[in-house]
Amino acid sequence: MLTLPQRTRVYRCHHLDSSRWDDIVPRSDDIVITTSLKAGTTWTQRIVSLLVFQRVRASEDAALGVALAGLALHHSRAEMREVVEGLRHRRFLKSHLALDGLPYWESTKYIYVGRDTRDVFMSTWNHVRAYTPFARELLNSGENPPRSPSSSLPKTSASSGVCGSRAATHPWESDGFPYWSHHQPRALLLGLRHLPNLLFVHYND
Repeated sequence: MLTLPQRTRVYRCHHLDSSRWDDIVPRSDDIVITTSLKAGTTWTQRIVSLLVFQRVRASEDAALGVALAGLALHHSRAEMREVVEGLRHRRFLKSHLALDGLPYWESTKYIYVGRDTRDVFMSTWNHVRAYTPFARELLNSGENPPRSPSSSLPKTSASSGVCGSRAATHPWESDGFPYWSHHQPRALLLGLRHLPNLLFVHYND
């Protein structure tokens, strides 16, 4: 009997809300691009957009911006549902969820992008350090509460960000690692490569 992905965890924080996928009604030709943070998500999405549209179109930028069904950010759940359901072209939705937080539909094609965790950490560190006060305010103004009442985003440093307990984002991360360190092994070790609707690619390729 084939092993199928199982949705066993709920991801909710200032950047993620896996429960939003409960609102998605799958279409037979949907494509879901799922990667860790800073692992080539938008890059991959751009490639898929060129394949879907077969040409460069001004509307592609809008499509890239709205297909955020797995992200919490500052868009309300109702707004996100309306945008995703309103897409009339072949949908390609992006997510930063691991496969154990995504619903699995046999009719949907999934593209999973992996990247060396060390590179993910450094890229995320640089990205978070560049957040402006306005960006932090937006991230904490959404439906999901911030990670702690007094701070907006995890404090990330070379020492605490990789192995310190303060870096943990979700309750099951008892070892202190941020969730992206579990993101790639969790997908690869589940033995899902036999599924015809899952494509595994790597950032380096």
